[in-house]
Amino acid sequence: MTRRLHHLWLAQCMYQRKHIRMDDVMTAIETPCIMLCSIDDTTGYCFGCGRTRDEVGAWYNMTPETRRAVMATLPARLATIERKPRRETRRSRMSRENASS
Repeated sequence: MTRRLHHLWLAQCMYQRKHIRMDDVMTAIETPCIMLCSIDDTTGYCFGCGRTRDEVGAWYNMTPETRRAVMATLPARLATIERKPRRETRRSRMSRENASS
């Protein structure tokens, strides 16, 4: 059941005041997402979680076993991503210059 259909089904049940078992309500889906969504151009992996665009898009349609298999590869993927240092902001540059004066 897609997410949209699930929400429609749930809304219909609530409207008709049907009794809904908690098992019928969408179960929590494990996700490695840390809300830092940006794709590395070199590797094609997300800087935050290490998944590819295709994996991110298909995540909710994957079986739990497939998700766990992908999650097992993520630490190795994240190690291959070259992290770029943050750009120095004006505030940090000014405080650094004032400290050295």
